[in-house]
Amino acid sequence: MKKLWLTCCLVLILYLESSLVKAQPARKELILKWKSEYLHLATSTAWLKKLTWAKYLENIELKQRFAQIPQNQTKLHPKAVDLSTIYTLYYSSPLPQFKIIRFLQSLPYFEYVEPLPTLIPFSTGYRPNDPLLNNHLTFSRIRAFEAWELQKGDTNITIAVVDSEIAWDHPDLENNIKINYQDPINGIDDDNDGYRDNYRGWDLAGEALSANQPDNDTRSLTNFAHGTQVAGFAAAVPDNNIGIAGTGFRTKILPVKVTPDIGPGNTNMSYGYDGIIYAANAG
Repeated sequence: MKKLWLTCCLVLILYLESSLVKAQPARKELILKWKSEYLHLATSTAWLKKLTWAKYLENIELKQRFAQIPQNQTKLHPKAVDLSTIYTLYYSSPLPQFKIIRFLQSLPYFEYVEPLPTLIPFSTGYRPNDPLLNNHLTFSRIRAFEAWELQKGDTNITIAVVDSEIAWDHPDLENNIKINYQDPINGIDDDNDGYRDNYRGWDLAGEALSANQPDNDTRSLTNFAHGTQVAGFAAAVPDNNIGIAGTGFRTKILPVKVTPDIGPGNTNMSYGYDGIIYAANAG
C-alpha cells in the first residue's frame, strides 16, 4: 500500500513538472530601433534586468539585426540608410506582447518598438467575374488581384476624374458614380455651393462654352471616350459580369468634364485647373 502511494505521488509530481514545462511561455521577438545617444546600452542587457518590469521578462537577449555599412563602402553607397541601430529583442514572458511593447515604448531609449512582422505570401488573389479583365495586363502588373484579396476599397472614398466626357450612365460605371443627394436635378442650387443641379459631378466646358454656361452633363456626343475609360480604370463596378473592375473596386467616381462637346477632335482641356479646384472643393 505504501509503495502504491509513493508511486502515485511520483506520477503526480512528474505530471505537474511536465505541465509546468509546457506552460512556460515561448520565446518571443520584438524589433526596436535605438536612439543614437543610447546605443551604448545595446552591448548588454544588464540595464534592462534592473527595470521594474524585468521580473516579467526571461531569457533576454539583444541582437543587432543589420550590420553597419563598412567605411570603405559608404562612398559607393552615399545614400544608403544606416540600419545598424535596429535590434531584435528576444525574451520570454507570460504577459501579452502589447504590454511589453507599451512598457518599452515608454522608455526614452528607442525610436520605435514593434512586433516582428509576419509576412503572408499572396495567393493568386481575388478575381472578379468581369470578362474583360484579362485583356488588360495592367491589373497583373500592379498586382491588383492580390491587393483586392486584402482590401476591396471603400464607398466613402471618392476619386475625381478630371478629363473629357464621362458617361455616368455607362452600365459599368453608373453604380459607382458619386451622387450629390443634397442637390437633386430641379433647377435650384439646393446645397448653395454655387453649382445648380451638380447631382453627378459637373461639366465646366459643355456645349455653351462660348457663353461660359456649362450644360452640366458630363456625357458627350463626340465619342471621345477618354474620360469614361479613365473612370473605368479608376472604379468600374466589379463583379457585375460587364467590362472590367476598377482598381478602386468599391470607391466612387466624381465626374468632372473639362473639354468642350462641339468640334471634331476638339479635346483641349481648357478648364483643367478649374476642374481640379471643383474636385478639391467637393472633397
